[in-house]
Amino acid sequence: MNPNSVITEPKNIFSIIFKSFLIYLKNIIPLTRPMLFPVFGQVIGIILILGPTYFLTEYIQQNFSHPDIIKNAMFIMLGIIISVIPGFFIFIKAFWEFLVVTVSLNLMVLEVVKDGKLKDYSTYNNAVKLRTKDYIILLLFLTLIWLVLPIMPFMLAVLELSVGIDPIVVGFSLLILFSITFILLCVISVYLSLCYQVFAFESLSAIETLKKSCSIVNKNFFRTLILAIVLGIITGMILPMIIEEAVIKLNLLNWFVIPFKAFIEKLIRNPKQLSDFIFQTTNGVIKLKDTVDVTANMAFLSTLKMIITLLLLPLGSCVYSMLYFDILSRKHHYKKKF
Repeated sequence: MNPNSVITEPKNIFSIIFKSFLIYLKNIIPLTRPMLFPVFGQVIGIILILGPTYFLTEYIQQNFSHPDIIKNAMFIMLGIIISVIPGFFIFIKAFWEFLVVTVSLNLMVLEVVKDGKLKDYSTYNNAVKLRTKDYIILLLFLTLIWLVLPIMPFMLAVLELSVGIDPIVVGFSLLILFSITFILLCVISVYLSLCYQVFAFESLSAIETLKKSCSIVNKNFFRTLILAIVLGIITGMILPMIIEEAVIKLNLLNWFVIPFKAFIEKLIRNPKQLSDFIFQTTNGVIKLKDTVDVTANMAFLSTLKMIITLLLLPLGSCVYSMLYFDILSRKHHYKKKF
């Protein structure tokens, strides 16, 4: 699919956001459907990894003596590993599908803008999977950038401590280096923010994709930055807060929080001792039940916010795809003018 076929009149930032919302709302079901397994599959996978591990460990500790555990440590470890294989498989499968749909959603947006209708989403996913090798290389480069840079200040701090530099000086330099690294990482992230769109719309290698993203963002840096900030506020704060508030107002929180509360209560080794400690330290204001309720509510709402943010990925794809199309349109009109 050629993105040049959707060249239109250049738009300002607000027009891009408004148009993106219209596309998303009109196609919310077909755009959200591909996200269901990638998002909920990861959640289910984590539950199937942590749940069996915890309950199997509890069962072993309650039914076997310490010498028996040490004597059969290899078999116990093997049993734990086998118990988490299904969850691990589901999580890896869902995570990979999430990475694939991160690109294929852009192809879906292009199809909507171009033809106004969509095929089955597997068609777009398969188009990405045909380029698996290049995509994995691209992901490795991006991971390297986003992991190595934040680690570098701490590596330098360890090096400084190893040669005997004053810890206070090391702490001060770490703060400065971390601030510089954070700013640098933000700038790089803006320049690379159209990588997925470039990869989706153009048949380029991983290195060429990175270069092309930097190239097209170069003269649109602040427009891209503003769009990223607005999108982050909408998908990471405003919409999740609205849905959280709706869950609370509709009295659904008390139902959804039940499994979280049960798990937290199960984690408490000595309820009476903990209850006495909380009661004494808060002068009887807070009780164990209150602490469990608050913790369970926070755990559920955090999980809900994460799920909502992930499910809103199609909206982000609409915004960045429309920005990509707008940059192409501006280049086209500029060349036509001169």
